Amino acid sequence: MNGLNILGLIFVLAFFGLMIAVAILSRQREALRLREIPAFNRLRRAIGLAVEAGSRLHISLGRGQMLSKQSAIGYVGLSILNRIGRSTSISDRPPVATSGEGTLGILSQDRHREAAKYLGLGSDPTRGRITGLTPFSYAAGTLSFIEEEEIGANLLIGSFGIEVALITDAAERKEGMTLGGTDNLTGQAM
Repeated sequence: MNGLNILGLIFVLAFFGLMIAVAILSRQREALRLREIPAFNRLRRAIGLAVEAGSRLHISLGRGQMLSKQSAIGYVGLSILNRIGRSTSISDRPPVATSGEGTLGILSQDRHREAAKYLGLGSDPTRGRITGLTPFSYAAGTLSFIEEEEIGANLLIGSFGIEVALITDAAERKEGMTLGGTDNLTGQAM
């Protein structure tokens, strides 16, 4: 039993020595420089312009079912909504999220509530909207929202099909910046 304890102690000391060596070597190396992604720079600029101009930022979360394989892109959209909501909720016209699925709509309202609570503001449940439950009713509801509101930028992050062509066309007619990401190949092609 005594030989086993000594072997365990040697293993722990060797592992601890390796951890210290890796920590010292990582401090001596230069920091990694990641390449610039132009879309993210455009998004930062669009957020700043929307806040300064008093226009809204529209985040469309798509129609992904939250209890299916499409839930991953829905959670990505909600995470981005939370991050952008915290940085722009103090503007005159805070961002609004549209979705085409009930659970996603409720979760978007919750994200807006979290952002408002983080900033010490009152929450507004109309900032998370369900615009339609079928692909084209969702597109039609989002189209009317884009036409009626003063939208400075559109961020489309979610599960979209061919209906995204209608949404992006309406956004382009309003001359706002549009940035999109989807898990659907048909939506990517549009």
